Amino acid sequence: MRRVFRDCDEFTDAQTGVSGCAISTARSIADWWLEEARSETMIVQQVQLGGSVIFSGCGAPGVISISLPVLNPQSVRVDGAVLEENSALVLRPGKSFVCATQDVTRWVNVIVPIQGPCLPVEFTRAAEINAPVENSVATKMDVSDLCRLRSLIDHVLGETVANVATHTPGENRADAQFAVNSARELRTKSSLRRLGRRRLPRNRILTSVLAVIEESEDHRLRITDLCRVSGVSERTMRTIFMEHFGVAPMRFLQQHRLHKIHAALRRADPKHETVTQIAAKFGVWDFSSFARHYKSIYEEAPSATLHRSSFDAPADSGESWIYYALRKFNDGALQEHRGSNPLTMNHSQQ
Repeated sequence: MRRVFRDCDEFTDAQTGVSGCAISTARSIADWWLEEARSETMIVQQVQLGGSVIFSGCGAPGVISISLPVLNPQSVRVDGAVLEENSALVLRPGKSFVCATQDVTRWVNVIVPIQGPCLPVEFTRAAEINAPVENSVATKMDVSDLCRLRSLIDHVLGETVANVATHTPGENRADAQFAVNSARELRTKSSLRRLGRRRLPRNRILTSVLAVIEESEDHRLRITDLCRVSGVSERTMRTIFMEHFGVAPMRFLQQHRLHKIHAALRRADPKHETVTQIAAKFGVWDFSSFARHYKSIYEEAPSATLHRSSFDAPADSGESWIYYALRKFNDGALQEHRGSNPLTMNHSQQ
């Protein structure tokens, strides 16, 4: 059964196999939906992202997920690299990543528990996949592996609940073991290639910039503020933001603030708070312009979000978009530090 969601936030709240937050960077141009099939040992999802979005998150505890893009993969950037043909994302528990899309995209996700009552004991060795070998979750699959994985997906999606119940434990274990073996093999392959000159330490730059954005109380930062804390030019800052987030720095700042206001409206009590009070906390003073911008992204007035907030708002986990992104870029900065020569590292290189 297909579940259709009002916006990317509701869609993100319903995800299995991944934890994180998403920022819409443009108005949705299609539905956000999810279809799911479950067998005894795995979950297979078909999902559609209805527009441009920046997701930051990590693999969920206790499961391994393989995600295959099936519509517009060329419009997707994962950890700063454009997805290539036959690419896949391997999400291990706690492994952080940032994914930016510039169009409607569809994915198929295979989610397998690391441990389960129906699995052989040796299956628990899949926990080895937790150890990060590469900085990115994105990798390129062999055509033969991809065909086998798609056959498995077709097998699970083609079964009714009744048919799945007739499978023998051995058949179910074999399906799950193949999915996990695929993930284990993928982690040993090369991640997506980066071409061109030696890159600036992007993870370190983004770590410092995102920390400043998170700590800003008046939410009135400019690109010059970001350049000052990171020590790079405006041109370089724009390049880095376009690579990782698919939008320029000022657009990101606007959408990030709007995302935080949207989240606050969803959690607020309409009996005690108003849209004006909530927006003012995030530095909004031109309320008519704010309302127009909000409606252009979320397709409803801020007051509409507020007045249904008590019915469908999720609990506040305290883990923001920047919280997840900083996990990713902090890890990347450590790898950059280990792999760089401090005597030759120079911010003038790009």
